[in-house]
Amino acid sequence: MTKATQAIHAGLITVKDPETGCDVELEVLKDPVSGAMMAIDASFLDQVSGSFNSPYNRQRLAVSE
Repeated sequence: MTKATQAIHAGLITVKDPETGCDVELEVLKDPVSGAMMAIDASFLDQVSGSFNSPYNRQRLAVSE
């Protein structure tokens, strides 16, 4: 298995879910391979075991706690 590339943490933002009106925390990350930025639901990152597939390429991105 290929080692995951470390995602760069750029911040944490809070947005309102348009259906429920509840606050949702999004982690803002940068994929250092593609240079692209993304925001991912923090509850998703709590559920994955340290890494996930980048939406921009076939590499895995590691996230730090």
